[in-house]
Amino acid sequence: MRGAAWYRAKAGRRDTTHASVRDGLEKLGHIVADLGGAAGGVPDLAVRHPRWNSGVWRWLEVKTARGGLTPAQRELHARWLAKGVRVLVVKSLDEALSAVSAEAA
Repeated sequence: MRGAAWYRAKAGRRDTTHASVRDGLEKLGHIVADLGGAAGGVPDLAVRHPRWNSGVWRWLEVKTARGGLTPAQRELHARWLAKGVRVLVVKSLDEALSAVSAEAA
């Protein structure tokens, strides 16, 4: 896709935990880029903390307790993992904090 064509708003498609995870991470000092409207399986959030090494970002896909990955998300996550980039699937702020803490260690 060219330019910003990969980004397309998906009104009403946000997981119910999306805002609480994003806002909670920001309140705890993380820098959060909200990509929740992106198409093509792109993760919901890109997260970093000022104490992490420069340029270190964590990719989070936020789901509800019963939510699962779409085929596009599974395909993109597999392609990224093959290149050494993990997408962490979380279902709560606590899971997000545990995931980014474990990854940053």
